[in-house]
Amino acid sequence: MASTSGTKETDDEPSSSSSSGTKDLIEDHVFSWSIQDILNDDLYRNKVEMIPKRFTSVQHYLGSFTMPLLEETRMEICSRMEFMSGVPHTEVISVEESKLQEGSFLCRIKVDSWRNQYSVYGKEPYIPKPSDLFILGDTVPEVASDLQRFGSSWSLASVVEDVKESDSVGDEDRVVYFQVKTSNPIKIKMKEGTGKPLFVVFLVNLATNTRTWKALHMFRNSIIKEVLCANSMVKESCSLCSAKVDMIWAGKVDSQLLLDLNESQRAVVLGTISAVQCNHRSSVKLVWGPPGTEKQKPSVYYCIAC
Repeated sequence: MASTSGTKETDDEPSSSSSSGTKDLIEDHVFSWSIQDILNDDLYRNKVEMIPKRFTSVQHYLGSFTMPLLEETRMEICSRMEFMSGVPHTEVISVEESKLQEGSFLCRIKVDSWRNQYSVYGKEPYIPKPSDLFILGDTVPEVASDLQRFGSSWSLASVVEDVKESDSVGDEDRVVYFQVKTSNPIKIKMKEGTGKPLFVVFLVNLATNTRTWKALHMFRNSIIKEVLCANSMVKESCSLCSAKVDMIWAGKVDSQLLLDLNESQRAVVLGTISAVQCNHRSSVKLVWGPPGTEKQKPSVYYCIAC
């Protein structure tokens, strides 16, 4: 991470107009943003459109939420960057050599004890978790403008594996090792002689954003198509095996179990078993009913029967 004039370290200046279709993970977008992009409230102004009430396809439906998610993520990071005083941070003790993997750089870092470790989760001390987003830099910034100062050097990074703690005694003395992903290799010299120190500053956890992003890119998943009923061939049951499977399982399921259920509940249990055993189509079933109708009972009996 060579010294720059208050800019995020990168080999090529990221473009704010990057197409969402060329990046597989939401972190790819986050890593492409410059500090100007993150602080720019108009970054996606012409790309976030009003979500329609009707959609032409599953891909159209899921794609309608992609840009709003990116804007929400940018706003979340921007909000944290505007005031970083008091957030968990620590100094890096050592960094293993970065390696390129699927367009990103992976490196394993060892850090010292965390400062302000109770500022995020209250009584629970902060411990890095997968999808935590950090600033890796040669200073501990308090506001976003600190990242734009002449000579400052920084990069975004996210945790990609669970933290492994050392055998240190006490929370204050803990030393942790974890793997992070960055958009560029870490080239900064550690604090040895004239080398600069390297700090890790926590921003936000993007686990929810990452899960949502993955869900929005599952338009080829047959279960998603089934739920959205985008296929005109969607049916309540499979005509090829439904009746046969119902008969077979009705004979195999403990009769006492079925006697404990009413007619509607028995239909739910046998219908669910039929759907699970079917090899011709994917199915999604909703067990519903008014309050007090023991909706959980068919689910319990289904688990016992299978």
